Amino acid sequence: MKQRASILLMLILLATSAVTYAASENSVNYTPRVRVDHLFTQEDAPRLRIEESNLGDFREDERIRLHLENAEWKNIDQIPADTQVRGSATGVRVSRVTSRTLQVTLEKDESINEKAGYQIPIYAEATAGGHATVRIEAWTGGATAETLNFAGVVGPEKTGDEWLREDMPGHFEEEEKQEEKPKEKKEEEVIEEPETPEEPAEPAEPAEPAEPEEPETPSVSSEVIFFIDETGYVKDGISYPTDVAPFIKPLPGGVGRTMMPVHHVSLALGAEEVIWDESNQSVTVHKGEDTLQLKIGESEMLLNHEVVTMDTPAIIQPTGDGLGRTMIPVAHLAQALGVEYQWNPEDRSVTFQPLFHP
Repeated sequence: MKQRASILLMLILLATSAVTYAASENSVNYTPRVRVDHLFTQEDAPRLRIEESNLGDFREDERIRLHLENAEWKNIDQIPADTQVRGSATGVRVSRVTSRTLQVTLEKDESINEKAGYQIPIYAEATAGGHATVRIEAWTGGATAETLNFAGVVGPEKTGDEWLREDMPGHFEEEEKQEEKPKEKKEEEVIEEPETPEEPAEPAEPAEPAEPEEPETPSVSSEVIFFIDETGYVKDGISYPTDVAPFIKPLPGGVGRTMMPVHHVSLALGAEEVIWDESNQSVTVHKGEDTLQLKIGESEMLLNHEVVTMDTPAIIQPTGDGLGRTMIPVAHLAQALGVEYQWNPEDRSVTFQPLFHP
């Protein structure tokens, strides 16, 4: 009897240990610093990476829940289309449970003898200062339960700024100094005005503080900087990731053309969408009232249905994951997007400056 009990106990322990081995490797590709109310979109959303630790850890429909802290889910209908998969992974299904919680089904093809991997974009809006986190809750046992930071959020309240200084000292020092100085001036004006009460000339002065706020509107024309042979770009002092780098394409005669990724540059400069059509190898960019259309291997592009001839045809630059990005010369891309650009030979960078129309 004791021998049977021992065997039964061993079987239970073996079964339990087998379940604990089923796990996933989880991570976030980058953690930007943002302000409260920042909305992560296709342009800058961090990606949650979930991959089987061992082949077969995930079932065909592995279910998890993703809970956010200091953020809320947005645009969840776009998540399945923008999720990147590898190996036996085939896609995800997403449904909203609450504003902060999603039910996610990780789909896979068990006939493929490769580990399943998923990169899920975190389309969310920051709601409070502190660490914005995503907590993975395993519902069917295959994924590892874990909480990961995906952004550092600075709130409008003082405690949010204090948190950022402690965690990333010096990062926002210059910005804080610039913000503090106008506040000190406004306080001085409020104190000085009551010293000469009810003079007719003074009531007109309170309207003047509105004038310093007007120069803020050109912030629409913020600079966007890309670096040759380096992935990522800088916008408003914040770095964003990309999956391909600009490069210089040699041409006959010892000259070259700076080739830029249409997708990343367009979205960084305010385009609403960039559409890839696999069937005819074409790209369409919509930005305001303008539409840009071009085809891989062709030197002509359509800008609002007018033909523009490029001196170098559009090409595809591999991203290293079996996919690629459409690249065209910087001069023609800037023209199509209605922006100015500047080549900086010192650091081999291209700075785009959107045109400001008052």
